[in-house]
Amino acid sequence: MWSLFLSFLKVGTFGFGSGPAMLALIEKEMVGKGLMSPEQFTEGVATGMALPGPIATKASLYCGYHVAGVPGALLALVGMLLPSTLAMLLLVKVVHQFRGNPKLDGALRAMKPVVVAVFLFLAFGATRGMSPRWDTILLGAVALVLLLLKVDPAWVIIGALGIGLLFY
Repeated sequence: MWSLFLSFLKVGTFGFGSGPAMLALIEKEMVGKGLMSPEQFTEGVATGMALPGPIATKASLYCGYHVAGVPGALLALVGMLLPSTLAMLLLVKVVHQFRGNPKLDGALRAMKPVVVAVFLFLAFGATRGMSPRWDTILLGAVALVLLLLKVDPAWVIIGALGIGLLFY
């Protein structure tokens, strides 16, 4: 249990960017340490995407529960949220002092392409838990087109859930 907490403390500390970017770190901690199979991890992410709220938080709960039940879910969640909560409390005190600072602006500009790379890495990694059948490829392609056409992601997810319920 201590190891689970430390894993999510690590993810919460070094998982910069958005929740989906943190999924790569969570996957490394869970699948890389043999606590979950790639298929189980992908299933957990898919389950979490069907629910509202931040995906990294839901993934921490799912993974923690998978490893150690309700206590594991709570430890994983606290480990995930503790670093950002403490950092945010500190940041709120000093953010206005550095607003418009060219060094800070440059650092944030440099992080954007790295976050995009992490998204792509995660997207390619997530395909390991999928079967490369024509229907899953078609479903993914249709979802991508709908998202590019600016269809609300919630409707795309609800549509996929409906298709899954009807045809799988």
